[in-house]
Amino acid sequence: MVRAGTRAQVRRAGGGAWTAATERRFLGALAATKDLVIAVTSAGTSSTAAYRRRAACPGFAESWREALACAEPEVLAWWVESMAAMMEGCEQSTENPVRITSCSDVIRLYERSLRPGWRHGRPPRAGG
Repeated sequence: MVRAGTRAQVRRAGGGAWTAATERRFLGALAATKDLVIAVTSAGTSSTAAYRRRAACPGFAESWREALACAEPEVLAWWVESMAAMMEGCEQSTENPVRITSCSDVIRLYERSLRPGWRHGRPPRAGG
């Protein structure tokens, strides 16, 4: 609470504020998919907000790097569960970080898997 003159003002976090749950969902989806668009959609935020948080929070930036580097064995199970939930029109487990909302999500990831090193539809940089 902040006092401005004689009236008390209550300041609340904005509707798009990052919570611990938002961060867990984003990092889990990023680790599972290696796709920023799907990760931010799964977390209910935007890529701009994710990039801003990464620039402002060194711990989050490190977790982001770790998420991109990890290879978890349960990733396939997350994808299968999420796809089944979408196709059947039912809710999926809240622990599953992958939120497939359309078949285009699956197609984008499949196409990306055919082009190792490509990110967001762009070829890898020369020399790195």
